Amino acid sequence: MDATKSTWRRVLRETAWIVLWGTLGSFWCLRAGHELGGTFDEPVYLRYGLEHWRTGSTYELMRLGTMPLPADVTALPVYTWERWRGQTFDAVEDFDTILPVARSGTLLFFWLMLIYGWRLGNQIAGPWAGRLAVVFLACEPSLLAHASLATTDLALTAMVLVYCYHYRAGRERGWSCRVLLAGVCFGFAILAKASALAFIPICSVAMEWERNWQQSTAAGHWPRLKEAFVTVFSRKNVFEFVPMSCIALTVTFLYCGSDWKEHPELIRQARSLPDGAARAPAIWLAEHLQIFNNAGVGLSRQMQHNVQGHATYILGHGERRAFWYYFPLALSMKITTPLLVLALLCLLLRPQTLASAAGLTTFCLFLFSFTCRVQIGIRLVLPIIALLAISVAAATVRAWPQLAVAKQRRLLATASLAGLILWMNYSAWSACPNGIGFINELWGGSRDGYLLLSDSNYDWGQGLNELAKWQQKENLPALDVWYFGSDPRVLRPPFHVVQIHTLPIHNEEELRANMRGRYLAAGTSVLYGGYCQDPAQQDLFQRLRERTPIARTTTFLIFDMSVDAMPNGENPVRLAQQLEP
Repeated sequence: MDATKSTWRRVLRETAWIVLWGTLGSFWCLRAGHELGGTFDEPVYLRYGLEHWRTGSTYELMRLGTMPLPADVTALPVYTWERWRGQTFDAVEDFDTILPVARSGTLLFFWLMLIYGWRLGNQIAGPWAGRLAVVFLACEPSLLAHASLATTDLALTAMVLVYCYHYRAGRERGWSCRVLLAGVCFGFAILAKASALAFIPICSVAMEWERNWQQSTAAGHWPRLKEAFVTVFSRKNVFEFVPMSCIALTVTFLYCGSDWKEHPELIRQARSLPDGAARAPAIWLAEHLQIFNNAGVGLSRQMQHNVQGHATYILGHGERRAFWYYFPLALSMKITTPLLVLALLCLLLRPQTLASAAGLTTFCLFLFSFTCRVQIGIRLVLPIIALLAISVAAATVRAWPQLAVAKQRRLLATASLAGLILWMNYSAWSACPNGIGFINELWGGSRDGYLLLSDSNYDWGQGLNELAKWQQKENLPALDVWYFGSDPRVLRPPFHVVQIHTLPIHNEEELRANMRGRYLAAGTSVLYGGYCQDPAQQDLFQRLRERTPIARTTTFLIFDMSVDAMPNGENPVRLAQQLEP
């Protein structure tokens, strides 16, 4: 009886801890979800997510290379609402109304991340590692920022943690846990985002390596390394990973289904083959074998995108090529200072404590990030931040007995840890609602973060609501907008879109000719990012950068473009009214 009571007390205590931090994090996410405008990806995700619920078709999502699970989860509350009221929503006209509701769906993945972060920390280093993991995960602004959006990155992070836990827990169990369950988790990770095809094998190798290293009885590091390598890549493990991958792909293809349509790209490639015996059968297959329109198309489209790369901006340099140092530097800016400090202390004082399953997985994914060619935000490697939080939590608990031997040292260590947690909380709440643009104190803070990073690291198009408040305060009849985003609200008055980088505009006179008002609101991602690469427009962009804005919001710099404005933009009319982001 006493043992049963003790178990129930422990369960209630752990549940209360997760609920406390999860509720605080959820409040952060709901507030941000209501205050931020739509990001670049959300309008299309919401539109096609609703289409999947209404028609059962994932074709349009797959054509974009977007896996359907996050879009389905975020669109479900909206679809339920429209079924209840008996009238469908227009994803464009009703976007402002349904977006906060859709964003609330991502909280499912946020809670999954907390629960499995707790389970993984507990699995590695005991109860306090799980509790600290929950705190760190619930206080990281970048994780909270993406948990408040109707996008895919937090979903992938949650499913990677789900996979890591079940994969590690099932290694000593039967086939159903070791292969079947892990394969299903792998499949749902792919359904969250196609990049799971790379992340999950890396996680598997790292966690299996750590397990074999710990179990090795060989004397010396090199014999242990050799034994771990041979065991990890043994025939048994390879033969188990193959059916696991087949299960994952089966889950993916079954979930995505098929519209039984011809795929134009396959037909084009078949018809481009040279004349010969293989050409006619290839054309016939392309025209009649119509099962690859969904999952196959989505995965191949995302792979093509990853190979092609993307425009990149970091530390004032915008290029149409990848920087090898992009993700290491970006992560050092976007992770909170307290978590970086804790990781550094553990590395300096007790480096062996970081050699856990989560720590080795974090390190392997970090090495993989050097090869990633699409560099439009740390959201693409967001699982690294979650796994780092868990590994630091486990390392802190493992190092604690040696760090806090004497009473005075124990009190100092406890006070220091509590101070770092309070600092993390302060960083998180200070960043709300614009956690997307969070930059830590080591890099100067968030205010001028657009000079360091762009795109989904700072300005992902989410600033239109804040810009509308500034326009209403100034009572402007028209405001020209040049920005990186797709929020439908920008198409309605008083806004007027002037996408300078897509128009034949090469000087300020041509710019004014395309404007309707006096003021231009320039988004930081287009003014400073890597998207504007036309050499003929570089002089205009440079002149705009040299101007002093008359006002700003978090993601917009607002310029007076009238003829009587001073050439260098040093117009003092409303600098005193400048909005603090």
